[in-house]
Formats: sequence, C-alpha cells, structure tokens
Amino acid sequence: MRRFPDPDTGSPDLRSPTSYLLWFAADQWNSLCLGVFYGIVHVLSQALVPAVIGRAIDTGIIAENQRALLLWGGAVVALGVIQAAAGILRDRAALTTRLGASYRTAQHITRQAAGLGASLPGRATKGEVVNAGVADLSQLGDALAETARGGSAVIAVGMVAAILLTTSWQLGLVVLIGVPLMAGAIALLIRPLHRRRQRLREQQAELTGRAVDIVGGLRVLRGIGGEESVAARYRADSQRVRAAGVAVARVEALFDAAKVLLPGLLTTVVVWLGAHYVATGRIGAGQLVAFYGYAVYLADPLRRITGAVSKLTGGHVAARRVVRFLALRPALESGSADPGPDGGPAALADPASGLTVAPGRLTAVVCASSADATTLAERLGRYTDSAVTLGDLPLSDLPLAEVRRRILVADNDDRLFAGPLRAELRGEHGSDDLLERAVDAASAQDIVAALPHGLDDTVTACGGTFSGGQQQRLRLVRALVADPEVLIHVQQLLGPVDMLLYSLGDLQAGAASLARLLGVHRGPEPAAGHATASAPRHRALALRGVTYAYPGGEDVLRGIDLDIEPGERLAVVGPSGAGKSTLGRLLAGIEAPRTGAVTVGGIPLTGLPPHELRGQVALVTQESYVFRGTLRENLLLARPGADDRELERALDVVGALGWAEETGLDTRVGAGGTVLPPDRVQQLSLARLVLADPHTLVLDEATSLLDPRAARRLERSMAAVLQGRTVIAIAHRLHTAHDADRVAVMERGRITELGPHEELVGREGAYAALWESWHGRS
Repeated sequence: MRRFPDPDTGSPDLRSPTSYLLWFAADQWNSLCLGVFYGIVHVLSQALVPAVIGRAIDTGIIAENQRALLLWGGAVVALGVIQAAAGILRDRAALTTRLGASYRTAQHITRQAAGLGASLPGRATKGEVVNAGVADLSQLGDALAETARGGSAVIAVGMVAAILLTTSWQLGLVVLIGVPLMAGAIALLIRPLHRRRQRLREQQAELTGRAVDIVGGLRVLRGIGGEESVAARYRADSQRVRAAGVAVARVEALFDAAKVLLPGLLTTVVVWLGAHYVATGRIGAGQLVAFYGYAVYLADPLRRITGAVSKLTGGHVAARRVVRFLALRPALESGSADPGPDGGPAALADPASGLTVAPGRLTAVVCASSADATTLAERLGRYTDSAVTLGDLPLSDLPLAEVRRRILVADNDDRLFAGPLRAELRGEHGSDDLLERAVDAASAQDIVAALPHGLDDTVTACGGTFSGGQQQRLRLVRALVADPEVLIHVQQLLGPVDMLLYSLGDLQAGAASLARLLGVHRGPEPAAGHATASAPRHRALALRGVTYAYPGGEDVLRGIDLDIEPGERLAVVGPSGAGKSTLGRLLAGIEAPRTGAVTVGGIPLTGLPPHELRGQVALVTQESYVFRGTLRENLLLARPGADDRELERALDVVGALGWAEETGLDTRVGAGGTVLPPDRVQQLSLARLVLADPHTLVLDEATSLLDPRAARRLERSMAAVLQGRTVIAIAHRLHTAHDADRVAVMERGRITELGPHEELVGREGAYAALWESWHGRS
C-alpha cells in the first residue's frame, strides 16, 4: 500500500498547464500504467462476452450441442470474473493516481505559500489560494485518474472495430467512420466548455475571496455597520457565479446529451445493418446477437471517452490556476553564505538608521511613526533586502532559514492558531520546561490558571475568546519559546488614544456638566411619521443585571449594573482578562447578554435593526480590516448613500485625505489590490466611524497604530466630531482614565469601583493600586 503524502514531492514542470499535467503523469507512471493495463483487461474481457455468447448460440443452442453450450457458458462466467477483478484493480490504481496528484499538489501549494511568506498577501488573494488548495486538487486528481478508463475505452473501441471488420467489413467500416465523426462532433463543444469553465473558476475564486473577507472582517462590520452592503455585494458576486455556472451547464448539457445521443445513433445503425444482413442470409442469428451486443457495448466506452475528455478539460483549467500560483517567485532570494561555526550571539546592525543591537542587551527603539517602525523591523528581520548585517555577514548573504532561526519579528498582527494551547505555544522544538519559564516571563500565569484545563485547553476562533491583552502576552510566550538569538518585538504605543482623550477631557466634561446644569438634553427630533413605541426615547445607555459567557465557557461578565448619561466620558479599566473588551461589545450591541439587558433609550440594543443600531452606538477596536474592493466601497460600508464630498470630509477629519487622493478612491485595496500600511488601515476605520455618525462611541484601543504626528492631527480634527457624544473608552493604559467623567474598575467580570478619578484614588482601593502600579510606585 502506497503511503501519502510522499516525503519527496519533486520539482513540477511549470512551463504550461499541459506540461504540469504531463509531469504528473510521468510522476505517477506506475499507477497510471497499472490502471491502463487493468482497464484494458477489463474491457477485453467485457468485449469478448458478445462474441462468446454468439458462439454459444450458434454452436450450442442452434446446433443442439450441450457440450459446446456448457463450454461457452463457462467462458462467459470466466470472463465475468476476470472483468470484476480487473475493474477492482483498475479503480484501485485510479484512486492511487487521484490521491497522489491531490496530495502532491496540496504539498506544492502549502510549501509555495510558506516560501512566499510575508509577501503572499500581496501576490495572491485568499480566494485564489483556497480554491487552488481545495477545488483544484479534486479536478487534477480526477483528470489523471480518468486516463485509465479513457485509455482503455479507446482500446476497447479499436478492438470492437477489428472484430466487426473480421466478421463483416461493412459493419466494421460503419464503426471506424462513425466513431471519429462522433468524436469530432463532441470536440466542437470542448473549446466553449473549457472557456466557460475557466470563467466559472475565476468567479468562484472571487466569491470565495469575498466569503473569506466577510469572515475575517466580521467583527469590524459588527462594530461600524455595513453588513447589508457587504451582503449585497456577496449576493451580486454569487449571482455572477450562478450565471457563469448556468453558462457552463448549458454546454455540459449539450455535451452530456451528445454522449448519449451519438453512441445511441451509432448503435442503431449497427443493429439495423446487422438485422438486414441476417434477413439476407449474410450472417447467422448468433452473429446478429453478437453484433447487437457489440453495438450496445460500444455506448459505454464511447461515453467513457467523452467523460475522460471532459475531466481532462476540467483538469487543464485547474492546472492553469495551480501553475500560475506555483510560478510566483519569493520576493527575497535566500543567501548561500556559510554562517560558520556557532560563535555565540552577534551584533545586528542597520547602516540606514545607524542602529546597532548589541547581543544580550535590551534595546528600545522609538520611531517617529509606526510606518518607520514597521520598515525598520522588516529590514532587521530581512523581510526586505537591505544592508543590515549580523556580525560580519550581511543578512542578504545568509540562508533565509538561518535568518529566521536567529531573528524573530513579533508584532500585533501575529495570530494564535486554533488547536491545543500547549502545542501552539511550544511549537515543534520547544519543551515543557521552556514553556513554563516563558509563561512566567510574559506574566501569563493568570491566563493559564483561569483556563479549565490550563495549557491543555483548546484555542478556538484564533484566540478570539482571549482579550487583546491576553492575546498579546500569549504571543509573547510563543516568541520566547522559539528562543531566537534576536527577538524584535514591535509594540505600537497606546499614547495617541491617551493624548486624544486628554485633550478632549475639558471639552467633554464641560458639555456633560452643562447638560446636567440645564437639566435638559437636546436629542434629535424624530422624523415625522417614524416615532414609534419601539424607537429609543433618549440617548442614555443602561445595563441591568447583565451576565455573559462565551459558548461552552463560564460567565466572563457577572451582575453588571451601569447607567451612562448622554455626553458622558466613561473610562473602563482593570487587569487583563477582566472583561473590559467584552463589556464594550455588549455596549455596542454586538453581543446579547446571557441574562439581563443592555438598552439605549429604554430599548434593547440587540433588538434594533442594524442600520439603526449603528446610528446609536459604534465600536472601534485595535482590530482594523480592509475589505476587498475599492477604497470608495470600503468607506461606503458605513454610509451607503454618501457622496464624494462626504467621503472626502471624513477622510480629512482623520488626516487621511492626502494619501487617499494620491491613491484614488477607485483604487482596489484589500486582498488582490493595493496593500495599505497599518496606520492607514486604522485611519480608514476611523473615517468609517465619522461617516457612521453615532451618538455613542466605544473606543477599544482605537488609535493604537497611529503615529504621534497623525495622532496630533487626529486630536485636533476629531474634537468637533466627538463634541457632545458619549465616549466609552476601554482603557488599557490609565492615562485615558485620568480626565474621564467617571472610571469603572472591572475585576473578574464585575464592576468593583465606579466614580471620578480623584475620588477613586482617594479610596485607596483597586483603582488606586492600579494607578500606583502604573506610575511605578509600590
């Protein structure tokens, strides 16, 4: 029994789809030859049955010779046994060929994706990779597996024609002429079928990419709205796929009809001529039975031939896509210099910036912008070619595997993959002892202790059940376990959001105080004819008896009671994993509480239609996403009817108008388009927020990726936008809490303290301890 996958996948021929298929055929030569051989034995034994039956009739029944009848009857049984055994062995060989092609292609695609590394998102869309790794595998496997049946069917037709020529040259000539004519008629459908299948595959890849996009950006959509717009685009794409599928189905219907009709016509002609020859005495009754059997038998190999042509057409389309992906070359070439004997850690130097990272030392680098920090990390980790050296050797001269082993770049875009937590953090070469020390070094003991099964717990949804701070610490554990010579930890500072809320403190406090002094809140006037009992009566948020638990887990929020007045600025603080971000999701109406209620104006948030909900509350987190499509389409998610002037104003508010005009609103971004740097991605998310125009904002590290200069611009421009709005800041750094109207302290899913900053510090409770700890005083 052959084992899959093969340890050695070989080097495929990528010159063309045909070359790729021929390379696979040569690679699977043994199973292909066995499949064709067993197929020939199968069709030979099947093709001889009509002749044997004819002989049994002529020499046994008509001649009344019992011995001859038994002899030829036994021959029919023997042929049946041979046919069954050969069919089983043929199918086994075909399955081996199919699996071999599928597994080999999967290995090639996986290794190519790993080889492209960080350059993969800019070289191929997610839909293309998913389609190549799923749908195209089966197409390639089927194409090669069908060669055994198709090849043996061709031999069967030739053998039947030879038998008929020997018995009656006229009937043999009918078969020899009829089969090419039938094949020519079917061949006329191959080219349009190939073209339409290619179009269908492209449309399917686009739709798959859209689906991957929706899953990846679902949290962003739930935060600022746009679900209906994205759903409409998905429906439009799916209708295009349906139309392309119908176009393919039309040709396939003609193809399938031809596979039945044309062999049937040939069979009819052979039977009619055979009956005529019996009537005129040219052949006997036994020969007529044999001819009829051959005529009926011919329908099967002819259908197999046309079926093989169809499979090969589909395989050629799939091979074209696979070859296009495998032909992509990595952006970086691996060096070949010998690093020499391990002489210990070496200094990492970047001549462009003048930075030298001494071995064994903690070096902190502060950059003027997040883009500069990203560029520096890419140079130091050799994700782009530069003059960086490790010791005396340029990084570009070292093998990439050696660079990756010695230098590890860890940033906020890293993901926790689904699976056992221990295996995810420990990796392939780590040990339990090293893992425990890394957990301790990253201060992640509380995270592990809170899990039902500790390190043996299962990570689900790419770590989505962990808070942002918990994910950050777990990613650090994984980086420490990797034990690189140089660990480059890219940490975007949270100062910008603190600066933003600092500067707006007086403005927000003044607006809220004025509202309380006047005792009147001026809310928007309801539109005529739309005031209903289910519409929010005011803008105040309230939580009553709220509990929440993630599926299959314990409560992470317990007994939350909270009132938030319109125009108030509330800071929510607490240790990592206390439930701050989860509370923010409930306040934004993204999640419904397990018990209790979250209301705005007395109406449950989760009971509001999506478009109305996003006009009330919006959530902006550190998780930003660019959807496939144009820059304009990304902005219109928040307000589908906005014109260009409104889009430009929103971009100007967040300081993004300059680069947006340079890029162009109709430029494709996201998967398969222009790749935006992280700070621009977050500016785009904030521009959506401006367009959504909610009266309450829930900010969860919303500006963490903006550089100080952009933050200062945002500080000035967002003041007018935030004026008079309710702001709920999930504060992962306590600067945010200092000037808030009130501070809510969360511990283990409960609000344990609530009040202004100065009051809470004076209580000398949990908040005071956090404040002292944050300022470095014990």
